[in-house]
This record gives sequence, C-alpha cells and structure tokens, in this order.
Amino acid sequence: MDGCGARKRAAWSVAAAGAAVTAACLLSACAASGVGQASDSVAATSPDPTPPSLTPTVIPPAPALPSATLPSAPSLPPTPTLPPVPQGASATVLSVVDGDTIVTDAGKIRLIGIDTPEVGNCNYRVAGDELRGAIAAQGNQVVLVPGAHDDKDKYGRLLRYVQTPDGTDLNLHMVQSGLAIARYDSRDGYGYHPREASYIAADYAAPARSCPNGSSPSPSSPPTPAQQQPLLGTGGGADTALDPRFTSCSAAKAAGYGPYLVGVDPEYAWYHDGDGDGRVCEY
Repeated sequence: MDGCGARKRAAWSVAAAGAAVTAACLLSACAASGVGQASDSVAATSPDPTPPSLTPTVIPPAPALPSATLPSAPSLPPTPTLPPVPQGASATVLSVVDGDTIVTDAGKIRLIGIDTPEVGNCNYRVAGDELRGAIAAQGNQVVLVPGAHDDKDKYGRLLRYVQTPDGTDLNLHMVQSGLAIARYDSRDGYGYHPREASYIAADYAAPARSCPNGSSPSPSSPPTPAQQQPLLGTGGGADTALDPRFTSCSAAKAAGYGPYLVGVDPEYAWYHDGDGDGRVCEY
C-alpha cells in the first residue's frame, strides 16, 4: 500500500507539475497575447510617422458660359456712284450771233446760265464783240461741256458751257466783263446747273457797264420824274425810249425809270433781280 501510495503521489506530482507547466505556458501565452494586443492597440492609436501620400484634388472645370452674341456693327450704306464728269466736245465756231449764242459745226449753242442784251438793247453789239474776240483769240476752237438741266432749250439750241481749249469758261468771262448777268438757273425755274454759284457771285462783283454811243437807241436827254411817270410793267422801255442804263436801280428810279419786268422790258436784263421775283427797280 505504501508502494502503491508512493506511486500515486508520484503520479499526482507529475500531473501537478505538468499542470503547473501548462499553466505557466498559458500565462506566458496570455501575456504575450496581451502584449501583442497592446502593441496592436498602441499601433492602432499611434500616429504613423510616415505622412500619407496626398491625392491631388481634381477641380472640376468651370461650366461653360453661354457665348454672348454681340450686336453686329451697322452696315455702312454703299458709297453712291457719282455721275461721271461731263466730257467736253471740241467744236469749231462758225459765227457769233450775240453775247450768249454761237453757231458751231456741232450745232447752234446757247451758253448756259447767262443772259446778254438782245438786239437793239444797250451793249448788244459790245457783248457780241466781246465773245467774238475771245473765241477768235483761240482760233475759233472751243470745247462744249454739258451741264444744264435740259440738253436743249425750247428753240432747239444745245445748252452748253463754252470753254476755250485751255479751260477758260467763256460763260463766266461774259459775266465778269459786266456784259452778261447770271440767269436761267434754279432761281427762276430753269433748274440748277453746277457753275451757278460762281456765276451769281461774279454777277454781284461785275462792274456796271454804261451804254456807249451808237450801241443802242437812247433819248437825247433823260426824262425827269416831272416830265414822265413810268408805267407799271413798262418802266419806260415798252412805251417810251430805253433808259440810258444807269449804274444802279437807285439812279434809275431817281430819274423816273422802272420798274422793269422780265420778258416785258429789255432793261430788266441790265439790273440785278436780287429777290428773283421777275421785277427790278421796283418802288
């Protein structure tokens, strides 16, 4: 029994020792597990010394704005096409009728925009001689340039500016000489012509022409207001002798002459109709 008890005690000792070893191992494993868990916990809560890699932020593109429709610039009107400058035609003068009419190999020509004395009026012959001399100085060669509102007048005469070959305007020359007046233009219903303004200006600046002896009929002595009262519309020209062509309407009226009407009195062409009413030297 003692031997059997000894064996039992030895077996219990070995079992106790194995249990102790097992317990120790378990404790060691648990400790190790705890340390590992603690380490893992610490590792989980400790900041990672290595900074995480940064992912670039992608900014979405700005939404496309609607394109603004700008108003288009107003289109400029087309440049008007100007009529061509009339080209002159060369002609030979065959005869001079008076100070504003000539006959050429191109036809009978009436000078545009001027009027000179008619047959029997003061300076009729002087005006014709002036134009004739200016044309003869150029060998009777002229240049005919259109420019009137109409191509011909009611008598079938061609309406033209008459120039010398070197460009001298003979229409203007006659006005500047005091032997023609600016007439038959936009002021009296005949239409505008391109040289109208220069003719009118020359008319105002032209010297007054006296009536030389023998150039037209004239009374031996001018009547005075006491001797004669002029009739309205005849002005001493239709029913009496012509006035001696005074230097102004004021002088004519002071001597008892006037008024003169266009188309009635030849004296009308001698004085300037400033208001274009067809009457000059009116009271």
